[in-house]
Amino acid sequence: MNALFLRLEALEPRLHFRPCPLGTAGRIIRHRLRRIQRIQGRSIQTPANHLNLYHQPPPKSLRYPVNPFRGGGDSVAKVLLSSLEVAGSFESLTSKDKILLALRRRNPDLLLRLFLRTQDEDPAAICSIPRTTFSEVLQLLNPGHFVDQSKRVHNELSSLTVEALGILPIQSIFTEFVSNIRQVVEMRRLSGRPLGINDYTSLLNCVRACGDNATATAVWNDMSQAGVLPNTACYNHYMATKCFPSGPDPGRRHTLRVIPYNLRKRTMGKFGDGGYSGFSFGGGVRSQVVQLFDDMILRGLGKGDLRTFCYIIIALGREGDVTGVKSVLNRVWGVDVDALLTDERPPHPVKNYRRDSPLFPNTFLLFTIAHTFGSNNDIPTALRIVDYVSRQYSVPISHQVWAHLMEWTFVLSVPRFGQGREDENGALTGKLPLSSVESLWITMTADPYSVRPTMAVYNRYIKSLMLRQSLGRAQEVMRKGLASYQLSAKRYRVERRRHLLAKSLWAGAATSGSGTGTLWRRVHLAGIETRYQRLVIERWVRLLIKGLGLAKKNPEWEREAVPNIIREWGDFLPQRRVSYGTTGGVVTLRRPHTSGARWVAMETLSGARSVAGS
Repeated sequence: MNALFLRLEALEPRLHFRPCPLGTAGRIIRHRLRRIQRIQGRSIQTPANHLNLYHQPPPKSLRYPVNPFRGGGDSVAKVLLSSLEVAGSFESLTSKDKILLALRRRNPDLLLRLFLRTQDEDPAAICSIPRTTFSEVLQLLNPGHFVDQSKRVHNELSSLTVEALGILPIQSIFTEFVSNIRQVVEMRRLSGRPLGINDYTSLLNCVRACGDNATATAVWNDMSQAGVLPNTACYNHYMATKCFPSGPDPGRRHTLRVIPYNLRKRTMGKFGDGGYSGFSFGGGVRSQVVQLFDDMILRGLGKGDLRTFCYIIIALGREGDVTGVKSVLNRVWGVDVDALLTDERPPHPVKNYRRDSPLFPNTFLLFTIAHTFGSNNDIPTALRIVDYVSRQYSVPISHQVWAHLMEWTFVLSVPRFGQGREDENGALTGKLPLSSVESLWITMTADPYSVRPTMAVYNRYIKSLMLRQSLGRAQEVMRKGLASYQLSAKRYRVERRRHLLAKSLWAGAATSGSGTGTLWRRVHLAGIETRYQRLVIERWVRLLIKGLGLAKKNPEWEREAVPNIIREWGDFLPQRRVSYGTTGGVVTLRRPHTSGARWVAMETLSGARSVAGS
């Protein structure tokens, strides 16, 4: 089999896309690879109908890879080899052998499908699986494969955006995943086989990724009743569900702010609003996490690892205990925050840990610092500590940390209205100037960091520029955001080609659906990400045309700038007719149905008078 794998890898650069009829038997696979042609140096052409899928072709400088097999985390050759091994005599195997074969090939999609099918067809096969093998099954059915990538894509998708894209909300994905894992565990329990510590650790890891606090509590209680002593990983997963008891929600960054209005709502127990659910104040997340930490020490598990203290910091920060957060940073890592923020005396050296120590800082600690101080309305302190810890321990600041710092900087700089924005003294809590976003942008994109912004970072920076009426600079950054969108569209098309190629080569094989499941998931998520980025650009264009009141003050804007914007960004206008206000009335432009036609004036309305244009 290793020889076959090496030969297939050698054939990758010369494989040519050739669709095969659906339903072709697996034994005819060799005929699908019959046509071999060296295509090195030739770019893959894109069909015209697929080019218009997102209404924006990539620039000429962006070319597809010569070989669509390469460029992904999972080699297509490995996926096809996995299907090849089980395609021939797969149906003749017993249910148990099928499960063991899928486990050996490390195919979580096929493994989950076999477990759910065996529940009705052959329940005894699951009962006969050895205990250690079942633990390995649960470890393979990990959230990193099924939900973590979806969480990353849905991180910026509000409920309205999800509805506009016509996709499943992230909570539905969580519910399905947890339900499938529950079925797998229940089938095991019916056989009378008890679960071990590794099994409970895997279960808590699954519910942690989904933010299912109720299920985590049920698993934790079941583990106590079974007499299984939790380990440090179990405590960390359970603490995580207390600190993050829900999925991604762009509006949650406002409700997590520690301001009097939010604290009053938590104290009163008004959890009807999902934005405040799980973040009760007084007897809430802080006391629960600290109690778990005390229980872990009493059980003789030591003082935990880095993630243990990170969750303690987050729990303290949820209820505004900044003093406690500073104390943990100082006692565990020797980071004296107060001394670091003042020039009275230099801070003492940080504690020296070996790199293999469980307390050696990593990017999750930097994320925890940014999240905690950001939600407590203190971005300057967050930036100072993140930079200090990064330099002292030589830990690089990840893109996720920079994006989180940008997110909280934007939240604290945009204008807010209402009583909830002021503290007891009537001052704006943690209010930052609008220029703070640009200052952070300059810092993160310049040397030595040179961070490549994501679309979310572009979105917040462009919105802040528009709020400052810096529309010229906003257009310059929009063009960079457009290049990022085009790269995403290109990545989607490449992933789609790789999936179609694998699907056509193995159509009709017994495991073709699950063998290419990983490729299909990447195509699906890349498509969602590309469509979302297009929606973001469309919003930029609408805000830019609106001008935020600038047209009333600058005649050149309404006469020259707006028409040029429509001409440049016309492909991102969601309709064929656009209107904008001017000093003389409302101008309406329309674009004919002819492809590539220019926008023409339809009419100009001023009061009750209507003048037709051409």
